Amino acid sequence: MKWFKPSYTVFSGENVWSEFFTALRCLFFGMPNQDTVKQFEIEYAKTSGCRFAIAFGAGRMALYAILRTVNIGKNDEVILQAFTCNVVPRAIRSVCAQPVYVDIEAKDFNIDISQIDKAITNKTRAIIVQHSFGIPPNLELIKKVIGDRNILIIEDCAHAFKPAKYYDINATSDFVFFSTDHTKPLNTQVGGVACTESEQDAEQLRLLAMRASRLSFLQRIRMIITFLMGFLCHRPYLFPFLRVILAAMNRLKISFVWPDEHQIASQGVDNGFYSMTPFQAFLGLSQLRRIDENIMHRRAMFDRLQSSIGWYKSHQSIPVLRYAFLVSSRPSFLKGLCYGLSKSVWFDSPISGGRSVYQDVRYEEGSCPVAEIVSQHIVNISITSKMPISLLKQFDQFDKKSLFSINEYNDE
Repeated sequence: MKWFKPSYTVFSGENVWSEFFTALRCLFFGMPNQDTVKQFEIEYAKTSGCRFAIAFGAGRMALYAILRTVNIGKNDEVILQAFTCNVVPRAIRSVCAQPVYVDIEAKDFNIDISQIDKAITNKTRAIIVQHSFGIPPNLELIKKVIGDRNILIIEDCAHAFKPAKYYDINATSDFVFFSTDHTKPLNTQVGGVACTESEQDAEQLRLLAMRASRLSFLQRIRMIITFLMGFLCHRPYLFPFLRVILAAMNRLKISFVWPDEHQIASQGVDNGFYSMTPFQAFLGLSQLRRIDENIMHRRAMFDRLQSSIGWYKSHQSIPVLRYAFLVSSRPSFLKGLCYGLSKSVWFDSPISGGRSVYQDVRYEEGSCPVAEIVSQHIVNISITSKMPISLLKQFDQFDKKSLFSINEYNDE
């Protein structure tokens, strides 16, 4: 019976039992101290290959802190790609700047570099370069397009963990921000990190983190309970039975989450802007100790899917968050997936949330046609270090005729 088969959801996460038992101790005997956050930042910087790392309550808050650090605000423009999570343009709007959207390339779902130059104006202060699903963009080419213009490059690594040793990339950016929530390669339940090579910028980021709000005692307890229940309920063999508990927790608003519509700031005041808690930092430190094993498994999963599907042109093993590609009929593909794989889709609109958020994030429908077509045809295989490679056997006989090719897409 299918009820006794494992189910690997997008929230299966990377956490281990030792973290679960430590979370229980935190719940009943008190939290780690604030030094845990400092230690996490030091270790994160070392492992990611960045000089400085500063932790925040969420990835979007790390981006907000970066924008605040370089004084981006009213009348400034920030270029970003369509086909992204709405929290990114919301962070831009939170500092009263204007998001300027650029279309994507269907081959890797990253920004179309050929369109960047025409999006640049005398108001452009920064460009946010997304690693869609963990696929690295061509930073060297982007830097050539920008040239000597005074435009900051901010890498959006919410889908990636980017130690230099895992990527054949030489170019560097001014800032990088990461997400460490429970769908990401490194899981602190919720959270984010801002990284920079500049000591001066790092000091400003640190000041913002120190001044940021702290979660209340009740909020921290809710976070630990959410972690504990999520860890149990998303165990592959338990999820079919326990998912009703997660649904009830969400309905009763017991679960601790940052909803997409969460406002980081209001009228210039840092409402909704939070620092990272010691509990999150503890999880992060534990995760960093396992990051090599995690990344190696993701690379192996990528290689296995590449050998069957072959969507990406790169021959490099990439530790992706999800293996994404386009199919002619998404309903047919999802229906054919075995029970063990998640059938969720990122993203089914050029800005997550669809038309209901377009006005809020200043996206004009029809302005990025590639992203809009991709949103109709994309599917993705969620990858975690818990997922056995044997689960991908179903793709050994994958029919490449079901792919939605770039030529078809160009014809549209």
